[in-house]
Amino acid sequence: MKKFIFAVLPFVGMASINGMAQSFESEGLYYNIIGEGEVEVVAPPKDSGATYEGVVCIPERVEHGDATYAVVRIGDSAFKDTDVTDVQIPNTVSSLGNGVFDSALRLANVTLPMGITSVPAAMFEKTAIKAVAIPDGVTLVGEGAFQACESLESVFLPSTLQKIEAYGFNGCQQLREIYCLAATPPEATGWAIFLGLSGIDLLVPEESMDEYGEATPWSDSETFTIYPPESVEISLPASTDHGDWVALPLGMNFAYKIYDGSELIAVTAADSYW
Repeated sequence: MKKFIFAVLPFVGMASINGMAQSFESEGLYYNIIGEGEVEVVAPPKDSGATYEGVVCIPERVEHGDATYAVVRIGDSAFKDTDVTDVQIPNTVSSLGNGVFDSALRLANVTLPMGITSVPAAMFEKTAIKAVAIPDGVTLVGEGAFQACESLESVFLPSTLQKIEAYGFNGCQQLREIYCLAATPPEATGWAIFLGLSGIDLLVPEESMDEYGEATPWSDSETFTIYPPESVEISLPASTDHGDWVALPLGMNFAYKIYDGSELIAVTAADSYW
């Protein structure tokens, strides 16, 4: 798999952080050992002078000493206030911390792992993403997860989604479409989830249109116009052998499925995949 990890590292090759045996750096990323053969990606230590920037393709596994560790988690605020632009998270990751990308102002593209069950609080707050695809299995979009994403235009929500918490999409003034596969309208009754937003095309399963039309807040005609999926073009055409890079020419109304042979390995609205 190609990796493009850019970091400013004054002490490249450092085997531990501040002498802590449970933490280490490898190829520009910092890790904490959190279990037998498992690590999480964390923010660089404040006294290291290091930062994350540019394109980051997180590996599935990382070697340290004589051991190989699976990357299973991204820690709280791991990329907060950094200059990352594109991040791809592997499917070995099953847990994401709060505020992972909070205020990463240049972040435009993210591919989420297939095994997560939530998009945690403040995860993408104040980022520059224009489109995001949330994979099946996710049941919760946490508080303020996409708050103040002023460039966000398109969101793809999975069939498994059950709830969007307060401030979920607050301040997303460019949001123009939500493609939601959930047959039952997700609960979205918390404070200021879509406050002040209008002109959003809501694409839902045709058999569920009436139910969305009666459910709060989806029934608010000033905010949403409800369509069946065929009313607006939705394309999921891309396919690539795992490990190959493919450019995904994204525009409004596009997301992509990535396959390794017949196995679905990613659903993304990013404009590239490694």
